[in-house]
Amino acid sequence: MREKYKWSLAIGYTLLIYVTLPFMRGWLNFLRKFFGNSGFSGFVNFFLLLVFLAVLFFLKKSLKKIFIFVLISSVFFVFVKNLEIPEERIHFFEYALLGFLFADACFSTFVEEKKKILFALLISISAGIVDELLQGILPTRYFDWRDILFNAVAGTGGVFIRKWIFA
Repeated sequence: MREKYKWSLAIGYTLLIYVTLPFMRGWLNFLRKFFGNSGFSGFVNFFLLLVFLAVLFFLKKSLKKIFIFVLISSVFFVFVKNLEIPEERIHFFEYALLGFLFADACFSTFVEEKKKILFALLISISAGIVDELLQGILPTRYFDWRDILFNAVAGTGGVFIRKWIFA
């Protein structure tokens, strides 16, 4: 039963991403107008900082896990620091969470132990590719190869955070 719950959560989250694609641009534009450009960027950075601190707090009893999390977060930071568009930073977090959820589902399932990471990576990267393909057919969105790369890096980080930190 727990296995079905984890798969339902991962698939449900993926579907939520896909279903909100047509509406997300309008919602983000509203937030940008409400907060202003720099305020919206600061809001996104503050949210990401809160997530980072919450995970550190959760890991407070394990220096090894904190070290691994900070190391993976540093790789994320290298990708995210030069993103001028706050939505791209949100997108990065979104796909890290997706990779985490698919890894969690894969690690509790029938897949052979050696293939669990590969399976989780393939599913999360595929979900990012489908996301971009859907954006390519929507009139208010556009396809971007760079986003596929970011989705893959973020999803991969989420998989390894689940494997190495929350095992």
